[in-house]
Amino acid sequence: MSSYASQSRTIICARCKHRRRTKTTGSDLCARCEKVRSEERASITAEYETGNQQPPKYIHVRSYEESVCSGCSSFGPIYETDAQLCKTCHQKKLTRLSKDVLKVKVKCAVCHKLRRSVCLSEDICLPCYLARQNGVTLCIGCGKEKVIWVMKDGARCRYCYKDHAAPRSLKKFLDEYQGFNRKYLTDLLEPIKTAIDEKTNRRFRAFGKFLQQVTLADPLTWESVDEVMPAFGSKKQTNITNIRSCLLDLAYLRVSQGKLEKREDYLARRIVQNLVTQAPKHFQDQLRDYVDRRTTLKHAPSTMRYDLVSINPFLRWCDARQVKCISEVNEHMFEEYEQFLRWEWVCGSCNETVPYDVYGDTPMCRVCGIGVIKTHRYAYDTVKKDCNNIRSFFIWNERNGRGRNPVTVPSRDALTFRYYSDDIIQELATYAFSPDTRPLEGIVLYLTIFHAFSVWELIHALLPNGENGEPQALADAYCVLLQRRIGRHT
Repeated sequence: MSSYASQSRTIICARCKHRRRTKTTGSDLCARCEKVRSEERASITAEYETGNQQPPKYIHVRSYEESVCSGCSSFGPIYETDAQLCKTCHQKKLTRLSKDVLKVKVKCAVCHKLRRSVCLSEDICLPCYLARQNGVTLCIGCGKEKVIWVMKDGARCRYCYKDHAAPRSLKKFLDEYQGFNRKYLTDLLEPIKTAIDEKTNRRFRAFGKFLQQVTLADPLTWESVDEVMPAFGSKKQTNITNIRSCLLDLAYLRVSQGKLEKREDYLARRIVQNLVTQAPKHFQDQLRDYVDRRTTLKHAPSTMRYDLVSINPFLRWCDARQVKCISEVNEHMFEEYEQFLRWEWVCGSCNETVPYDVYGDTPMCRVCGIGVIKTHRYAYDTVKKDCNNIRSFFIWNERNGRGRNPVTVPSRDALTFRYYSDDIIQELATYAFSPDTRPLEGIVLYLTIFHAFSVWELIHALLPNGENGEPQALADAYCVLLQRRIGRHT
């Protein structure tokens, strides 16, 4: 007879006269009757101890020294003297030791593969043990021929049985669940309570254990959801994925019920708040008032986001120039920023870029050490959009008594003449005739100020040839030649 057969046997219980299976070898009582007899002996022993009488000889009484358990710190009988453990801790220790033994891989006596044993008395793996116990037949769940996991209520394989037991297991978990966020778990389970499998069971169990450790706002908000949202780590990725998905499902359930704003609106509003905090500190109060006013007027968060994307770079540009208030910005400073958006210096060798400064000299490349080239930075439409958004911010400040609007020139949607004050023209004329002026800049300023040359005329102007056919010097020429402009009348 095999060791498995000697481990369990069929008997006729001497007390209840029923056919039972038992694992004990020296008793003809089933487990239930053995437990009843032990309780009777304990009660009889207690009666004799109370009356100071000796119990009958057939009742074996074993006394245990009472002390504090080293495991659970409870006071009671000590079943293991050396380790000072009570009965419960002693049994947990034996179970833990038996599990540690089963963790060691051994050679299965049936399939001869190196696997963990499922029995202490025999080297046999779990698949072989189940195949010997239940056999291999058709599963009533998936209809495939597999090793049967459980025979009760129909032959089912491992996965089909887990799916079959999942609703009952999850219901038991929900009945025993105690926590502040219990209603969130029940609300999330209500729509899918008729379609629960093992995957759903594991998912909601992980979410329920997570809800016992955190606190969600009531009513639910996207801020509270993002605050408790766990981040992905190196361990238990499946549990984190289940928790994150359940949190989002719960939030979207509130959205469908009309109790929470849409996720897209919340993200747009959060982006606007982040843009306000990214601005220089001395401009943040003005930006918050500006955003609050736009919100009152029912402007979409996406519109305010696009406005702040244009305004924030201008405020940082002003802060770099020690401008701490919007009222300190003048018209020429705004035009300087407009040129800063429109142009940039680019190295023709390494493509290194340098910010453009209207009043600065042509810089040298910081990498190659050679001159850079002036090129377009942003397209005309992009510069126009950013400048218009900044003008709208200036107008709002002026209407709310935060300073005058520094930009008095209209938006240039088409080519128009621009007029400068006499002081600016005088400074440019003085610079044009200064000894330190570069020749090219001086002639351009001279032709522009005194002869009103346009940009196209400056590009196409030529000096006439002399008597010998060679180009004349600039000092000897008394005129410039311009070709006929196509599409224009001269």
